[in-house]
Amino acid sequence: RHASIFVNQYLFSFGGQLHFHLSPALRKALDPYYENDSIRHEELDHPEAVCDPAWPKVNLAQHEVMHFQEFPDTWMVVGDEFCLCKKSKCGSKAKKGSRQVAQLRNYYDQDFTSPYVPLGPQFWFLPINDYLPASQRGYVFNFAGSITSGSRRNMAKYIQSPSVRQAYPVLDRGFVHVRGSWTSDLRNTNYVFPEEYRAMLLNSTFTLCPSGKNVESFRVFEAVEAGSIPIIALDRAYNHSRCANSFQPLLDSGAPFVVLYDWKELPAKLSQLAAQPGLLDQMQRDLHAWKVRYWTGVRKLVECSIIRRHNEMGSTNQLQLPSECSVTGDLAS
Repeated sequence: RHASIFVNQYLFSFGGQLHFHLSPALRKALDPYYENDSIRHEELDHPEAVCDPAWPKVNLAQHEVMHFQEFPDTWMVVGDEFCLCKKSKCGSKAKKGSRQVAQLRNYYDQDFTSPYVPLGPQFWFLPINDYLPASQRGYVFNFAGSITSGSRRNMAKYIQSPSVRQAYPVLDRGFVHVRGSWTSDLRNTNYVFPEEYRAMLLNSTFTLCPSGKNVESFRVFEAVEAGSIPIIALDRAYNHSRCANSFQPLLDSGAPFVVLYDWKELPAKLSQLAAQPGLLDQMQRDLHAWKVRYWTGVRKLVECSIIRRHNEMGSTNQLQLPSECSVTGDLAS
């Protein structure tokens, strides 16, 4: 689940020459999602054949299972609790001249040297090729989720307050589904089911993306995929996150998100933007262009890292390094 950009081949829909296959163990782990129809069998490639010994090998390590410094061939570290992991355990900033503890990692943190790979959409949220223009969508904004942080609590206060809603009628044009707590049970009737969630994003001009347990979330990338412009807040929760400056790589890359500094700014900002349909459509076009550019860079980072690491390990089956792989590094741009 945490490596969803590999499970559903999302990453390599942006070019490249590699293809990922599900191992039998991962296929078994996904069985509950098949059973409750969260995903369909034909949507994922899950060969049962034994892997060809000549194929490149990668290791996706989760911090709660291992100290990945002990595994020199670890390629990428993933895990939903990564921002809560002690830096001594998850690879603190490397000393000058020391070996990088992992080639790549989920969740950006300025204190880590391993290049960052974004979460992307969850594996069941398949790529979307066509959608309504932003100005023609039924909802101005949406939020469906649990109140798991102060940022979410603050956001909910402003979109649910009767006095604020009276002052800003635009707040009546949103889809809001708030739960008091989180559960992992996808069959819970108080949740918005995956197909409903997908339809909601496709019918929303903006998606509110407050910090939860972590700042970065699948929600941001699912909104981008659906052409729903993310609204983020660099608020107190963001500034005190254990993963410092989590959105910095996205913002540095020119991500055309709406950026607030406190959720109290939201009602006025929505009112201002909703009154400009031409601007909304341009913002959506800019979002799509950024998505293609950004994920092409991430795909290059991942692919070059895999091939270079495979060849460095002395395999007799050396792979051709694509010409797009630079000599010094493969940072997404």
